[in-house]
Amino acid sequence: MSCSLCRLPFTPSPSSMAPRWPPDGILSDKQLQYMKHAVGMGQYLVGLVVNLVHLDNNMFTINNSPVLVTIVWETGNKTFIALHTHCAMFFRHNLGLTSDCPGSLIECSLIDTIVGPTQGGAHAGRLNDVDYEGVLGDGSERVDIESLWSKGPSEGNAHFDWQEWKQRGLEWTAARPDVFPRFRPTILEARLSSVGERMATTDIITTQSLDILHILLPYLSNKSYVNLIATCRTLRYHALTTFQPHARVRVLSLGWAVPLESEYINYVHRMRPDLDIADSQPEPATEGGTQPPIQSSPPSPTDGTSPVDDAGLETRLDAMSLSLEPMSSHRASRTAILSQLEMAHAAHSPVHADWLHYLSRVHRTPAMRARRWVWALAEAVAQVYRRKRAEGPFADLEPDDDDSDEEGGLDPEQREKWGKLPRKSDAWNAYAQSVMQQLVMRRLVQGAGAGNGRGPRFTW
Repeated sequence: MSCSLCRLPFTPSPSSMAPRWPPDGILSDKQLQYMKHAVGMGQYLVGLVVNLVHLDNNMFTINNSPVLVTIVWETGNKTFIALHTHCAMFFRHNLGLTSDCPGSLIECSLIDTIVGPTQGGAHAGRLNDVDYEGVLGDGSERVDIESLWSKGPSEGNAHFDWQEWKQRGLEWTAARPDVFPRFRPTILEARLSSVGERMATTDIITTQSLDILHILLPYLSNKSYVNLIATCRTLRYHALTTFQPHARVRVLSLGWAVPLESEYINYVHRMRPDLDIADSQPEPATEGGTQPPIQSSPPSPTDGTSPVDDAGLETRLDAMSLSLEPMSSHRASRTAILSQLEMAHAAHSPVHADWLHYLSRVHRTPAMRARRWVWALAEAVAQVYRRKRAEGPFADLEPDDDDSDEEGGLDPEQREKWGKLPRKSDAWNAYAQSVMQQLVMRRLVQGAGAGNGRGPRFTW
């Protein structure tokens, strides 16, 4: 049983009746624990989008539920979408479907229908028309997980060759993609002193005014930029001081290199449980509301396509920055604390922090390599999804001039922010009506307040 995004297996729960564990020493205890969890999406799932635990032998169960529910994964030579926890986070983020409002959950359950039914047999769980192996590039950049699968004795029991996976040097693909390099809010004095004494220069680059260099640098690729600043002590010193905002834009334009808002909030709560950052975060979608159009998902602090696009990126970052109005002492103190945390953030981390060091580190660790890969997979699926959705019966319709947005549940401020939202097609509305019972069941099997917190829950 495999993830529909990274294509790696799920590990069994200790409660599995017939567990098939990886060979000893292949995965760490933490990896075994992490990879047993899944997020399931599909029209026939109770709840449409639910947190699961892998039981092996073609079965999942809903986690932390007051009701014991087991779900068959592969049937009729196809499966529902099952994703590792962070695969699901990146998947939903790139689709613009991070909210748990009804419209977002219904859209998530439609993905396998729109992209095409998942495959079965040796390729069970794989989505159609997605170039899984080539998302990072050709040649040595290709990541082939699919060839490690072979057909098993029955549905949902395909075999994964863990030993061959290790021999190919693919252990990094199982690294948890939420282990970030330490971010340095200030530049260490040792970093500056390591540059040494700067000599007088006469070359055509270092004798240019800094204004000209600031204009030219965004046109360089990340690799060319790093190679350039390594050519002499003068440029190295500027890279550690004056050019840090350039490194910042490069980090943020990667998308995958900084935590999602939910990851950042969890980090802050873990490191500073006394700190309330709720009012400095982007406004969440309303429970009954409608997401912005799928074709143009909400602005993100990590939007941007290349360093050359830094003007548009900076505009979006400014929109997320803390207010420049006079702050209360409490808010000023909180802002100061957030600015010194060792986790990169578009709005809270200082512009002149050591972004160059962070840019280097995110390209070196196994966790960040895995994160970049899974992020690219999520982008690839999102591209196929958007194209097929726009061409099929579930494509959005143009909004009517007299639409009141009452169905969407948007207040006047939200309507001004997002503008007229597209209308849903008849096919989409009919589908939404057909899965309403499953959606209502979500609250029973894992929603907030299920069981009133007093009854037993099945936690694996």
